[in-house]
Amino acid sequence: MRSLDPRDAALTGGGWASSVGYGVAAIWSALLAGRRGVRRVGADGDPPGLLLAAPAERPLLRTPVPEEQESQAKFLNSSGELAATVVREAFEAARVSEPSSAPAQRGLYIAQNDFSRAPCQDFRGAVVEASRGLTAPLEAEALNKASLHGVNPFVLLETLHNNAFSFLTAAFGIKGPNVSLAGYEGSGLAALGLASRAVRTGRVRLAVGVGTGSTAGPLLRYELATLGQLSPAADPAAAPRPVDAARDGLVAGDGAAARVFEPLEVARTRGAGPWAVVVGTAGATGRPPPGVFSPDAETIAQAARAALRDAGLRVSELGAIVASGSGRRAEDRLMLEAIDDLLGGQPVPVTSACGSLGHAAAGTDAGHALLAALALREGLLPPTAGFAQAEPGLERVQVTRVVTPLVAPTVLVLAAG
Repeated sequence: MRSLDPRDAALTGGGWASSVGYGVAAIWSALLAGRRGVRRVGADGDPPGLLLAAPAERPLLRTPVPEEQESQAKFLNSSGELAATVVREAFEAARVSEPSSAPAQRGLYIAQNDFSRAPCQDFRGAVVEASRGLTAPLEAEALNKASLHGVNPFVLLETLHNNAFSFLTAAFGIKGPNVSLAGYEGSGLAALGLASRAVRTGRVRLAVGVGTGSTAGPLLRYELATLGQLSPAADPAAAPRPVDAARDGLVAGDGAAARVFEPLEVARTRGAGPWAVVVGTAGATGRPPPGVFSPDAETIAQAARAALRDAGLRVSELGAIVASGSGRRAEDRLMLEAIDDLLGGQPVPVTSACGSLGHAAAGTDAGHALLAALALREGLLPPTAGFAQAEPGLERVQVTRVVTPLVAPTVLVLAAG
């Protein structure tokens, strides 16, 4: 590994919210114990795929709201409320209330995915009107006109990701160069990569990287079920099964994670950690195979190798890999193939938190990055809940079944979507 640079992005605080609880300590303990946050939310007779979810416990907003932001806070959607909660925990852990950086030197890098505040009934009247009582084809222009006077405008406001972005910048004094991403799996890790690079290049003195998602609501679960992404299991103990030979789909969930990055020299001076240091980041794009919702294995392996080059690391120096095994059939196989190609049979343990927490889009990637930092801090890797049997032909990939000691102080985090 290359020598650490005083300008490297050091993680000095983290916050986490998930279906197994709130707070870094609580979630880490749950992961080590192999606990699941999956619950039966559907009723007998519901279509397969709509019976299970991994929702976060409500209320989702668990942070004091500044008086001047109270009117703005009521328009936060579920992922926005989770984001505010985890940023508060991350700031407190990093002790950034101390005068370590001016607001203009702080940057926010947030990725979101959320349809929690767009229930179907709010738009039904407009759909009925635009389709002439559900008898005519639905045209976009007609639906837009009907929505203008038939849909409560506050519903539309609550679907905007801008609300969380602007709320966080105002509530936590983040007034520097900020970036907002909207996407599914992979975007959370992209936001964290941008945040760490902003610190490393001196663009900001403090960066907050956030990934947050709410996919456990009925509307998005219905959409994911229609796409064939959800597990048809009815028993919360049966799904999801990340990278397991018998996997049959993901379980939609809620989750968010935040990380505070500061230059390593600042973290050492303030005594605020660090928990871990980001030494390399990379990304790659490629065309997904037909019917698959992620890039091919070659593209994933390409991104991994680029990150290792950026870090000055050889594969033999890796202590672990945290990967986005969600339980989907084709996508998990591509991730396994990429890891197998990268490692070439080297005994590096691999884990995923999706079996415990469900899948929360951008919140999953950010949570996996925080899991990696905790593994480095604690010297342990949690088991992969739901994993029992290796994929035929990919037995060389050593997926964790029990708590596993970390034998080298380096962890690679992979996400693909």
